[in-house]
Amino acid sequence: MAQLLMFVSVLSIGLISMYVMSFVYLASRFGMSKETIQNLLLHLTDYPDVMRNMQFFQTVTLFLFPAIACAWLFSDNYKRYLQIDTPVRLPVAGLAIVGMMVAFPFINGVYALNQQIVFPEALKSIENWMKTMEEANKTALAKMLYVRSVWDLSYNIVLICVLAA
Repeated sequence: MAQLLMFVSVLSIGLISMYVMSFVYLASRFGMSKETIQNLLLHLTDYPDVMRNMQFFQTVTLFLFPAIACAWLFSDNYKRYLQIDTPVRLPVAGLAIVGMMVAFPFINGVYALNQQIVFPEALKSIENWMKTMEEANKTALAKMLYVRSVWDLSYNIVLICVLAA
C-alpha cells in the first residue's frame, strides 16, 4: 500500500511539473498576459511547434520521470527494476511487430464501425460534439506530424518512438 501511495505521489508531482513547465514555456515564449495565454490555448492547433514542445513536457513528466523515480524509490538496482540490463531478444521483438501488424486491421475495423454509429435524436448534440472534437483532434495531429525540415522529423521520431518506449 505504501508503494502505491508513493507511486500516486510521484505521478502527481509529474502532472504538476508538466503544468508548471508548460506554463513557464508558454509565458516565456508568448508573454504572461492572461488574455494571451487564453487565446493561445483556444487556438493551439495553429502552433504545431508549441504542441510538440508541450507533448515533450508531457512525455518526460508523466512517463520518463515517474519510471526513473519509482525505480530509484522501490529498488536498490534501478537497471534491474527497469530491465535496462536485459538484452533485446529478437524473437520477442519480432513477435511484438507481427502482433501489431495483425492488430491493425482489427483496429481499423473498430474505427470504421465507430464512424457508422448514429445516435438517437435526443443525443444528436452529443454526436455533433463528438464529431467536432474528432475533426479537431485529427487536424491537430496532422499539424503536429507535418514536418518542414529534418529537425522536425528527428524531433518527432525522438518524441514518438524513443521517449515513449
